[in-house]
Amino acid sequence: MLRAESRAWLGLLGRALWGGLSVSLLLAALVMLVGPAEAAGEQAGLRIYATDGAGLGNAPSLDTRIAIGISGVIARVRVEQRFYNPHKDWVEGVYVFPLPQNAAVDRLRMRYGGRLIEGEIQERQQARQNYERARDAGQGAGLLEQQRANVFTTAVANIPPGEAVAIEIE
Repeated sequence: MLRAESRAWLGLLGRALWGGLSVSLLLAALVMLVGPAEAAGEQAGLRIYATDGAGLGNAPSLDTRIAIGISGVIARVRVEQRFYNPHKDWVEGVYVFPLPQNAAVDRLRMRYGGRLIEGEIQERQQARQNYERARDAGQGAGLLEQQRANVFTTAVANIPPGEAVAIEIE
């Protein structure tokens, strides 16, 4: 039978190890999110385009929030990034984000222009038609597509001038 003092030390050691593991997992998740894009020559972030399709560069990043839940060998990660349209015109954005090779995305949310846009799964061609129809009508819309095994993009239609846009993937 362990003495109370030994149990206290074991408890302290367990909490320290768990804390170290949590920090290590968080750092690993960040490396997995950014590393593959840099290695593949992709630049993560929100690229913005004028309505005529001319590239305007990357939107300034305001902040990034990451929440990680771990259950056994499964990690569920939620990433929210906020960007800003510094231009005086409405723009379209293309959000590029890398993921680990075996990762999947099952939720997309966007907030801008005072609205919350919740993604829904549709067939690729139908989703693109719906996005283009909404974009051309001046509505806020998003289109999430997998470009390669570890690179996803989200097109964001009609970002107002001077407006922040938050993109959350899970």
